[in-house]
Amino acid sequence: MPRYIIDIRYKGTAYAGWQVQPNATTVQGEVDRALQTLLRKPVTTYGAGRTDAGVHALKLPAHFDYEAPLHSHFQKAMNGLLPRDIAIMQTYQAAEPQFHTRFDAIRRAYRYQIIPQKDPLMYQKACWFKEKLALDLMQKGAKTIMEHDSFESFCKSNANNKTFFCKIVKSEFIWEGETLVYHVHADRFLRGMVRAIVGTLLEIGRGKIPLENLKNILAAKDRKQAGPAVTPGGLYLSEVHYPADTLIPLEMQ
Repeated sequence: MPRYIIDIRYKGTAYAGWQVQPNATTVQGEVDRALQTLLRKPVTTYGAGRTDAGVHALKLPAHFDYEAPLHSHFQKAMNGLLPRDIAIMQTYQAAEPQFHTRFDAIRRAYRYQIIPQKDPLMYQKACWFKEKLALDLMQKGAKTIMEHDSFESFCKSNANNKTFFCKIVKSEFIWEGETLVYHVHADRFLRGMVRAIVGTLLEIGRGKIPLENLKNILAAKDRKQAGPAVTPGGLYLSEVHYPADTLIPLEMQ
């Protein structure tokens, strides 16, 4: 049976995260409902990751199986059925039917947006941080993060992970106009990891945690030793990468 992949973009403010939950409105629930309406049969999507409540995605790939070719108007029809804060940006067919958006991903990328001044248009889309920050110390802390591969201190305590190892290949702050953006890329992420890292680096930037303590925090393997998690509204899943020739783009009208 053909396996299809859709790149989903969404503003997560109104949702209890990506994954379907009882008695909660989720992004996956809305996508599955639209697919069932359009394809006239129950369809379950499988996402490349699980964003928490209030977190956004520029691109979250999800796959589903369907026995027939998709119509060229599939993407347009889906976007007509989905709420205004969820959209399908691209549609693919998997080169191999056993492809899995989560397990075959080789790298994921997140961005966290920080603004130094109050901006109503950025409400729930960026973190307004009023205090002056020592960006040079935060940048050094971001580089220190890349020197480590175990992140239990930055994982939610009830996450029930089998392993806390992650290979981070990018960790840096970049000014994009008037927004300070933390970019982090890795092979995988733990639950709550990015928000905990950013919260800790902000504590370093405001002088509440000495930079030299960061290595001790990482070695402690204790979430209580790290800084507080930042708000979810500034966090975006920005990209998920797969091996070359894994996905075949479909032409959509």
